Amino acid sequence: MRKKIIYGAAAFLATLVGGSIAIKKKKKQEKSFDPSQYQGVWSFIDDNQQNEQLRVSPTFDFSINDHSLGTTLIELNEQQLIVRDHYGYYLTLSYEKMTFYDESTDSTYQIKKIGR
Repeated sequence: MRKKIIYGAAAFLATLVGGSIAIKKKKKQEKSFDPSQYQGVWSFIDDNQQNEQLRVSPTFDFSINDHSLGTTLIELNEQQLIVRDHYGYYLTLSYEKMTFYDESTDSTYQIKKIGR
């Protein structure tokens, strides 16, 4: 009987400690997100095979080839940055997939970071 109590207590403590470690690990991952990963200059090739430059400012304003798109920040997380341009179309920069989606043309482009 005593062995069962000791075993039960040990199992309970192991579960408690394991859960605590998982929670700490999750909090640590959440804190490591750096929004500035999106800022800088990105290069992509458009549908006309032209090399374009997308610039994301420190305030997450988008411009393409130095022409401001008048964007408003909609969503920002470690997977993607979503803004709405002055026409109401959504633009999505996916950090995980390294893609840029333009709703106005329903096009997705592979991107490469070329500068800060």
